Amino acid sequence: MTCGSGLSYSVGAGPVSSTGFDFGYFSATATMPGGKSQLFFDATGKTVTAVKAGEIGADEFERSRTPMLASYRQSRQTNEYWMGLLNAGWDMEAKFDRARHFEQALESVTAADVAAVARKYLTDARMIKISAGM
Repeated sequence: MTCGSGLSYSVGAGPVSSTGFDFGYFSATATMPGGKSQLFFDATGKTVTAVKAGEIGADEFERSRTPMLASYRQSRQTNEYWMGLLNAGWDMEAKFDRARHFEQALESVTAADVAAVARKYLTDARMIKISAGM
């Protein structure tokens, strides 16, 4: 990621959600030189605005979804995946139903779906910005 200044940063993003409670969060993180956090906040804000506006190209969308599908398909081949599925209770039909249909659900998500979710959840009122370090 570049933030218009020619500097590059190590960036990560990802969601966390609860299966038992109605909450979750999405975080974006970056490691950068001290005093440069506003560049990250500005770049992230521009990206969120673009996603909310539906400015997600087909190629860009597939470059995001394809690795997720590949990772999921590979994870199903491991004992860790199946143990995780069984971990919270072997009799949880809803959990197994989600597992059976997850790949199909992921394949059916569209860029418009992503934009709609971004408009709903990525709001200024819900955003917390934290900068640590110098």
